[in-house]
Amino acid sequence: MLKILVIDDRKNVREHICELLETHLPKGADVEVSGAFPLNDVKSYASYIREHDIAALLLDERLGEVGDPITGRKSTYFGHDVVGHLRSRLPDFPVYAVTAFGADHELTQKAADFEDIIDRTDFQNKVQTYTSRILRAAARFQDAMNSHLENLSALTLKAAEGKLTSEEQKTLEQTRSVLGLPFTSDAELVASDLLANARAVAFEAEALINKLKSDVKKK
Repeated sequence: MLKILVIDDRKNVREHICELLETHLPKGADVEVSGAFPLNDVKSYASYIREHDIAALLLDERLGEVGDPITGRKSTYFGHDVVGHLRSRLPDFPVYAVTAFGADHELTQKAADFEDIIDRTDFQNKVQTYTSRILRAAARFQDAMNSHLENLSALTLKAAEGKLTSEEQKTLEQTRSVLGLPFTSDAELVASDLLANARAVAFEAEALINKLKSDVKKK
C-alpha cells in the first residue's frame, strides 16, 4: 500500500486536498491518503515518515496560521523548514508544497529540495495530472526503500558472520543513511549491533523449526 500524507494547519484545507486525491486515484489503487496537523517540531517528521511508511508528503508553506483545535498549539516552522530537514535524513523522499504562498522568498530558495511547488488553485484545476505524478514518485520511493531494506538485510547477515568487506561496510553505511537509520563509523560497533539483531532473528527461526518438528511428530 502506498501512503500519502497531507500536512496543513487548516483542517478544511487538508481534508479538501485529501478528498481531491482520493477522488482521482486509479480504480482499485492500493493507496491510503491521510491528513494531519503539523507535527510538534521539524525533527519529528523523519521518524514519523519511517514509522508510518509514508511514501510521499504534501504540505503547506505557512503552517502556523491556525492553532490546533484541541491544544491551541501553533506551528513555529514553515514548509521549507520541513523539506530542509528531510533532505538531510531521507534524501530521496518525495515532498510537494501545495500552497497559496508559492512566491514566498524562503520557499523559492528551497525550490530545488521539493519535487514541485504547486499553487493550490492550480492543484485543484489539474488534480488528475498532479495525482498521477505524486503516485509515480511515491511508488518509485517505496520500491527503492524495499530494495534498500533487502540490501540491508543481506549486509546485516554478512556483518553478523564477520564476512563484511571494507567496501561492503561503506555500502552498509550508505544504505542506512538512505533509509534514515542512525549508524556509527566504528565498524566493530556496527557489526556488534547487527550481530545482536541477527541472533534474535536466528533464535526466532530456530523456535519455529522446533515447533514444526513437534507438530510433525504429533501427526
